[in-house]
Parts: sequence; C-alpha cells; structure tokens
Amino acid sequence: MLSNENQYPLEAEPQAVFEPSVEQLERAQKHRRYEWLTLYVPLIFMGLLVVLAIVGGIWGTTAGFGNEVNRWRITVSAMADIIVIAVTLSMTVACLILPILGFGGWIYGRQQGWKPWQTTRHFLWRVDQGLTKIQEPIKERSDQVVEVVIKSRSRWAYFETIWRWIRYLFTGK
Repeated sequence: MLSNENQYPLEAEPQAVFEPSVEQLERAQKHRRYEWLTLYVPLIFMGLLVVLAIVGGIWGTTAGFGNEVNRWRITVSAMADIIVIAVTLSMTVACLILPILGFGGWIYGRQQGWKPWQTTRHFLWRVDQGLTKIQEPIKERSDQVVEVVIKSRSRWAYFETIWRWIRYLFTGK
C-alpha cells in the first residue's frame, strides 16, 4: 500500500544536549594539564633548544674568526652541515615510517580481533610459494648468465695477456 505520509517528520524532536558532569570536567582538565606537562612542554622546549643550537652555531662560527672571507667560508660550511644533518634526519624518519606503520597495523588488528600472526603466517606462506615457483627458472637463467660472464672474462684475460706480451716486446716493460 502506498502512502503520501513520510515516515520521517520534517521537524525532528530536539535532542537533549550532552552536558558533562562536574567529575568529567575535572577529569578532562586534569588530562589536559597532564598532556601539557608531559607532551607539549617538552616538545616546545626541545624545539626551542634545536632552534637556539642552530642560531648559536651559525653565530658562533661567524663571530670572531679572522677576516670576512674566512667568516663567509665558515658560515657556508655551517649551513652545509645543517643541510646534511636535516637531510639525514629526514631520511631516517622516512625509513622508520614503514616499520611504524606495520607495527601500528598489527596493534590495530589485535584490537579489532584479527589474528595478526595467522595473517602474517599466511602472507609469508604465499611469499614462500612464490619464491619456490620462480626458483627453478632463476637457476636455469643464472647458469646461462654465469657461462656468458666466465667466457667474457676469460676472453678479456686472454687479450690482456697478449697486449702485455706485445707491449713487452716493444718497450721492454
């Protein structure tokens, strides 16, 4: 049976607005204070120390070392060192992203009720099957490649020996 009446009314009943209790507000304030003292303040402090170290290093290298050319060289050297350190740190962080993501996925899977060891075991089993499947063609191809490499190296050694003999005949060296 069709009806023109909508099962959802146009004007919904106003829902009750959540009001946290006094205990919840106190707990949230304590949590915020704890976060500031244990996370934000140390991060800000370390950031300021790093900035001050960089500024102090640049200022210290240019403060009183001889003439302007020497100061300029030391400043450029300090800037190059800072760039090398920054690139090295960023590459280190980039290399750590994959293990951190893997560990986080493993933890998330455990919280969701997955069996991460079973999933990992299944993945490694499939990798092993794939490697076993391509192992025989690799052995066949490697024998062919090794044969070509050995032949080319032996030809090179033969021609090098002839060249040394000819050079010895003409130069005595």
